[in-house]
Amino acid sequence: MKREFILLLAGGGYPMAALFVAWTGMVMFDLAISSISVMFILALVPGILENHRRKLGWNKQSTVMMGMGLLSVGTMFIMVGLPLTGLLTFLSGTMWVILAVQSFVYGRPTDG
Repeated sequence: MKREFILLLAGGGYPMAALFVAWTGMVMFDLAISSISVMFILALVPGILENHRRKLGWNKQSTVMMGMGLLSVGTMFIMVGLPLTGLLTFLSGTMWVILAVQSFVYGRPTDG
């Protein structure tokens, strides 16, 4: 319980801290945003592993929309000169695409 609380606090507090240090100019926005993107990527790993282990799939519409949206946004970040943020957002989109593939492979035909 104590470990979960600390992880929850860190997960919620870190993005706010990254916003503060970027806003004050202590780090570049690209670095601050990309460090938060790493958290998004890591948050999906347990879901992917659990889906594989239990042969489950998430909601098809949600995973496809998130995957394609993040791949597009990652590309746009690269195009406007935020290469690190773009690369990590693209990687996050790739993780969502993996979840989408799992939803089609493991999901029942009537799943959303």
